[in-house]
Amino acid sequence: MILFLLFCLPTALLSQKVKINGVITTAKNREPLSGVTISSILSGKNIGMSDSSGKYKVSINDADSLLKFYHVGYASFVLNIKNTQSYNVQLVDSSSNLDEVVVVNIGYGTVRKEAITGAVSSISSKDLADFPVGTVADALSGKLAGVSVKRTEGAPGADFTLG
Repeated sequence: MILFLLFCLPTALLSQKVKINGVITTAKNREPLSGVTISSILSGKNIGMSDSSGKYKVSINDADSLLKFYHVGYASFVLNIKNTQSYNVQLVDSSSNLDEVVVVNIGYGTVRKEAITGAVSSISSKDLADFPVGTVADALSGKLAGVSVKRTEGAPGADFTLG
């Protein structure tokens, strides 16, 4: 029983959660800032986000004493958690960060450029209009990098796979 307490009690004490809350505003005109991401620097995980009125509430372990607040167009801010449980944060405008996000249209949606891990190719109807072929698959063959057209059999109208 004593061994159980010796091993479990320190773990329970170390894993206590601390609730932190506050309001995030712009430093320039003190307007509430929504959509600010809050992450733990120790774990590297996102743990919260501010709501439409700039308010946030996060639960952290005692060990997570550093929180990072960041938003597109603003300089990130690192907060060292002490004994207080309420922190109001002001983010400073940083227009030099605005070129960090480039939106790429991928045909069926949009993705931030930093989230794309491979090459993006596109083809329009103008590229296919003057190309005399029997099927769409034949028209795509050789036009897009990384796309290969494979026929399952040689008969006209046979199925094909794109790879």
